Amino acid sequence: MKPRPLIKWKSFWLGILVLGFLGWAWVRSMTCESSVSYGYGGSGHYCGIYASEGKVTVGHATDTFEQLHGFDVVSFPNEGRQWWPAAVKIGRETKVVVNGDLDEDDLELEDPGEWWVNLAFWFLMLLFFLPWSTFLAWRWRRQRILTKVNEAAPAH
Repeated sequence: MKPRPLIKWKSFWLGILVLGFLGWAWVRSMTCESSVSYGYGGSGHYCGIYASEGKVTVGHATDTFEQLHGFDVVSFPNEGRQWWPAAVKIGRETKVVVNGDLDEDDLELEDPGEWWVNLAFWFLMLLFFLPWSTFLAWRWRRQRILTKVNEAAPAH
């Protein structure tokens, strides 16, 4: 019995679906900035995912002007285009609060501030494609070997 063709595997089509989604998100990030964020406690702290200019950013930030509470989804046009941004970029920014005059005694550290991780869409696609294609190749090889073993075994 011959193994099923690759095109009939569920794992093949699931991988095509994931790669298609990542490709669509990459192209869309060239023309549109999109974000999903969640504010908690009404304290100005929020975390979220932001897609723009060929990369997706995951991070935490504080905003004393906008008190976001709950989920917020935003999308608007983007002018910037950067097809091949750096694969991974990690950043952190601390905020300093000044109380009263500008003396050094009046400086206090407010909170850890903002942190973020930028992942390029091409890098995400590569991170998915390599293990997925390796799995498909391993499974194909395994099925071919099992088929040869079954054909060589004597029939009862």
